[in-house]
Amino acid sequence: NLCKLADVYHVKISVEGRK
Repeated sequence: NLCKLADVYHVKISVEGRK
């Protein structure tokens, strides 16, 4: 599912941005 992949990617970016 592309939508799910986008969600995971978005979360990944959010986590990286917190560093």
